[in-house]
Amino acid sequence: MGKSLKHISPEWGLVSVCFLWGSSFILIATALESISPGLLVTSRFILGALLTALIMGKELKNITRVDWMGGLWAGTCIFFGYFLQTVGLQTIPSSISAFLTALYVPFVPLLQLIL
Repeated sequence: MGKSLKHISPEWGLVSVCFLWGSSFILIATALESISPGLLVTSRFILGALLTALIMGKELKNITRVDWMGGLWAGTCIFFGYFLQTVGLQTIPSSISAFLTALYVPFVPLLQLIL
């Protein structure tokens, strides 16, 4: 790490990530005023796929069929999760949506313990 970054505490990194994550709910809610949830989520996923292809480039040629199918399955599940959340942002405030989404933090370990 460079000398200029040594004085930055991990807590400030966490605050920054939380700020960016929280503000994304407001941005998505604002975007929904002029675009449908399906088009918005589809656009986000296409942009993400293009950026991944740009960054990963040659490494994508080494991915097996099993990896592609696993990625397709996971991506489909995540797509529908984002889509349902985005549809929900049309009817509830972004703060409530963010709170409900953040509940995965305590629920994942609890479900893991139960299962």
